[in-house]
Amino acid sequence: MRRKTMRRVCVVGLAFVLLAVLTTGAMASSRVRIGISQIVEHPALDAAREGFIDTMAELGYVEGEG
Repeated sequence: MRRKTMRRVCVVGLAFVLLAVLTTGAMASSRVRIGISQIVEHPALDAAREGFIDTMAELGYVEGEG
């Protein structure tokens, strides 16, 4: 059950970050810069990070493209 809780915390955290980016008007500019901070490697955190990157790519934000 701890793994599910950790995954939910990661997903909620990433959702808040995305919401913050969208509400600050950053989308109005031609370039959006998003950083991901992960201080330790852990399978759940790694999966959350990769899921976030994949979802952003599906939305048209690809790493290294501006």
